[in-house]
Amino acid sequence: MKWSKILYAGLAAFLIRSAINTGFGQYFSYLYDLTSGMWRAMPTPFMTRNIIILNLILAIIAVFVYAWTNTALGKKKEVLKKGLKFGVIIFLVRDLAGSLISWVFMPVSAALVGVWLVSGLAVSMINGLVIAHIYK
Repeated sequence: MKWSKILYAGLAAFLIRSAINTGFGQYFSYLYDLTSGMWRAMPTPFMTRNIIILNLILAIIAVFVYAWTNTALGKKKEVLKKGLKFGVIIFLVRDLAGSLISWVFMPVSAALVGVWLVSGLAVSMINGLVIAHIYK
């Protein structure tokens, strides 16, 4: 395994997910406002730091999993195909599961879950492509 590529791809995937999620969050902020009464207050500096660290760790873990399983995703030269396949796997494990669990256990609107799923699919596909391109 190439640890420098794992860290580089993990950082790239983290930055992409952070940028896109911030954009979706700001664009659809009215959906969050509809459910504002259900969200607990968070001490901003502490939680923000923890969220950033956790997302960075999850991105590095995703690249590690890709590095470990990339031969099962396709031939070495099929970077686009492998990246899209891995993006779907990231989406299913991280975004689909998390969004549906949140929808079942919290009074979150279906529209908000829909935004989470669309943004999660977009981010996961882009991250899969970036990870496959960097770790080829």
